Amino acid sequence: MGGRKISSPKVRENDQVHLSPAMEAGDFIFLSGIIPRYPEDNTTVTDDIEAGTRFGLEVMKNLLEEAGAGLNDLVKVNIYLSNINDKQAMNEIYKTYFPGDPPARTTVQVGSIGAGIMEIEGIAYRKNRQV
Repeated sequence: MGGRKISSPKVRENDQVHLSPAMEAGDFIFLSGIIPRYPEDNTTVTDDIEAGTRFGLEVMKNLLEEAGAGLNDLVKVNIYLSNINDKQAMNEIYKTYFPGDPPARTTVQVGSIGAGIMEIEGIAYRKNRQV
């Protein structure tokens, strides 16, 4: 393995899938896709796009904090929506988390997200590494 697993006591991990919530490689942090579902039983946290966006960004924030970084260290975010018509509502919440210069971002509609409404992933670059 070329990196170090990042996990947080504030983030529930899904034992049913074989992935790390985040991986640190040098000064980069790669965040796995986050869907607004409880990992224990795969039930929906919310079907509301605004609440789902907040859920995903809070999970990202908690994982990044565990690695000595923050949302302002994100350089790229990918968002996958099950319905592209949710983009405007998602974006309104997204903007509140990035009031300054936001990271580069791609937002696309996908056919299926495992019964979810959205999935969000990101890459962060930790400028001032804290070990």
